[in-house]
Amino acid sequence: HASTTSGRKALAGEGLGGGGFAAACEQLGSPWVWRKFGCVLGLLALAFVVAVNFGLATRVKTLTVPTMVDSGHSVHSDGGNGMAKLRILMVTLEFADPVFSGNGVYSRSLVASLTRQNHTVMVVCGTVASSEVSGGTTPEPPKQGDQEGKEDEEATKKPRNPGNAHQVIALPLSKWYRLDKDSAWKEFAQVVGSAGPTVAAFAPQVVLAVDWSGVAAAKALARSLPARCVRVFMNFRVYFASAGLADSPQDREFYTTQELSSIEWATATVTLTKQDLRLLQRAHPGLFRSGVLLPPLRQEIHLIASSVVALGDPPPPRKYLVCCVRLSAEKNALLFAEVVVLLGEFLASEGLQPLLCGSDSADPAYAAQ
Repeated sequence: HASTTSGRKALAGEGLGGGGFAAACEQLGSPWVWRKFGCVLGLLALAFVVAVNFGLATRVKTLTVPTMVDSGHSVHSDGGNGMAKLRILMVTLEFADPVFSGNGVYSRSLVASLTRQNHTVMVVCGTVASSEVSGGTTPEPPKQGDQEGKEDEEATKKPRNPGNAHQVIALPLSKWYRLDKDSAWKEFAQVVGSAGPTVAAFAPQVVLAVDWSGVAAAKALARSLPARCVRVFMNFRVYFASAGLADSPQDREFYTTQELSSIEWATATVTLTKQDLRLLQRAHPGLFRSGVLLPPLRQEIHLIASSVVALGDPPPPRKYLVCCVRLSAEKNALLFAEVVVLLGEFLASEGLQPLLCGSDSADPAYAAQ
């Protein structure tokens, strides 16, 4: 039936009313009785689509985690806003010092946001095993003679607690500074069992596993997790569709397998953008519970904005249009330059300076452009 226009629309979820279905039958040369029967089927199909859409909307709404937590768990109220307080376990390769990518920054931001809402968050993550580790140059590990290097070295000796998590279990790994298939993700999954007793005692009601590498480690912790805890696949990046990571068929197959396996493991999948969610939905053969969660506003920016409002004075004039991003092709930093050209007259009239800041160590040739 997809060979006809109406048939294609029907398969795409369009024109599923009785008229559309009957028109498709007519184009296929069906007799009148089949067209009439088609109207009935069309109405039934329309009712089915409405029911499915309602069900999907309901399922997306259930991403409000307290409604997904089994009533048998012990949760406590926050005292009035209807949001039960939860014990949440985050499993992520990057969180402890030294962070080297947006994954670490975003993981910390999520934990900080959750703890500010009085949820209890435990983090199981990797960390640098020593001052000199193997694995990648994005960015280059700091040299020990530099002040930054000294600070990083001190950070590994005295781990901080970013985001005020209840507890951070940082497991030393032999590779650092990368999150792809050549990272220490296998090692992380192998050593994460050492955190099992502590995790079991914590008895999380929700597990947030960051990317497929976090899911691999969370799977290794399965025996330490309550049987009915909510498992959330936090997809920070769709690896199988990422330029520079999945350019070869073998790499694309690896990441596709890992990410689809993560969806199957999870109670719910959460992406950062609608586009990322669409990519996963196209690759996955069936329906799965999903939603989009925009990154929480960084607390320091929120505090600055709040303090300006609290003063009651007009906000200070804006000086810059800022883009802060790693200068590499995958981040498409050149798009900022194109925007600046298009907004040139406006920026000049408003007295705004375009400001691009970011590391060029990942791709010097692209940064030079």
